[in-house]
Amino acid sequence: MTPEQDNELQIIGGLLRHPGEIARVDVNADDFTLDLAMRAFAAMRAIVAAGGSVDVFGVAERLGGGLMVGELAAVWKECLIRPENLAERCARLKARSRGRQTTRLLNLAIATLEEGKDPDAVRARLIAALAGLDTGGSNHTHTARETMSLVTDYLQAAFDARQGGGLVGVPSGIRGLDSLMGGFHKSDLIVIGARPGMGKTALMGSIAHHAATQGRRIGIASAEMPAVQLGLRMASALGDIHSTKLRACDLDDNEFARLHDAASRYARLPILIYDKPACTPADVALQARAWQLSGGLDLLFVDYLTRLSPDDRDDSRTREVGRMVQSLKTLAKALDIPVVCFAQLSRVCEQRADKRPVMSDLRDSGEIEQEADCVAFLYRDSVYNEQADPESAEILIEKNRHGPCAQVLCRFIPETMTWTNA
Repeated sequence: MTPEQDNELQIIGGLLRHPGEIARVDVNADDFTLDLAMRAFAAMRAIVAAGGSVDVFGVAERLGGGLMVGELAAVWKECLIRPENLAERCARLKARSRGRQTTRLLNLAIATLEEGKDPDAVRARLIAALAGLDTGGSNHTHTARETMSLVTDYLQAAFDARQGGGLVGVPSGIRGLDSLMGGFHKSDLIVIGARPGMGKTALMGSIAHHAATQGRRIGIASAEMPAVQLGLRMASALGDIHSTKLRACDLDDNEFARLHDAASRYARLPILIYDKPACTPADVALQARAWQLSGGLDLLFVDYLTRLSPDDRDDSRTREVGRMVQSLKTLAKALDIPVVCFAQLSRVCEQRADKRPVMSDLRDSGEIEQEADCVAFLYRDSVYNEQADPESAEILIEKNRHGPCAQVLCRFIPETMTWTNA
């Protein structure tokens, strides 16, 4: 018998000895490879679900009668583990199961490719399936007492952050935004929409820089701009160098010195960029999981929604966008991080006297409004009115599950494409 098979029988024996643990362990019947272990675990779960009591005789009867009593009794007798060790044993079982699932998915992809199927379609489905594999270790059921314990922990963290002048969520650096939202919260999907030229990517860079200087690890999935362009923008902002001069490398000695300093400071920031063009939500999910496993991830940006390619094509663009938004919300919950996704708005707002965006201007899908925990819009009057103050900017919060909706006045610096406080 292999060590893995012995582990499976030890788990079954442990659950027979301590049936109260059956509802708590984070495994499924198909995580087992031994037929006896698989069937016994399924039988125990079924007995618990029906409100019965689990013992050797009850499980044996469910599996087919007296012939099974001897086998299960032997498993019960040879069990050496204590209930507190079940979690570690189950984690080992789950890891082996994920390994088998990964192998199965890879073999299926190879077989499909050998049949002559479209490689891009096969790859997209493979990435989606790999990203969807359970990482294990998470408990998704809570008693009332456990829920209140989570609430107490949250309030303690909020109190400590308030006493220290900080936030529970990831800070944006925009005081009005942080005051209304308390920072970007774990598991939230925040959608920020704007027309072209309003400064979506600039806001992303400003928030990413501020959060990174606070020690937060930031991931950016940029389907629009390559890493070098994002780096140029960050260097312009950090070095206070006009972006046009920086792109042309038309710099004097003082600006070169500031550029060197800005590059050195940026290089030390925990900011990670994934700039694959036309990536899918599955691509983003896989990369985000890799970042989280290799050092943690506190905030993920996606720039921007309609530049993503759907994992599964559909005749309806609205349904495609809806599924992509659902995928991003699921990713936020699965990784327990805030996901900030930028979105393009339709031209309808430009036909109104007041060109400030409203919820109906979100392009392609009402699913965005439904899935997002927060929806905000960017507006700069100088884009439409040459007489307006070029530094005047607004963030319009139209949906906020955690607080009020309001207008946040900001300052936009065109030379360095930076958002800051009014």
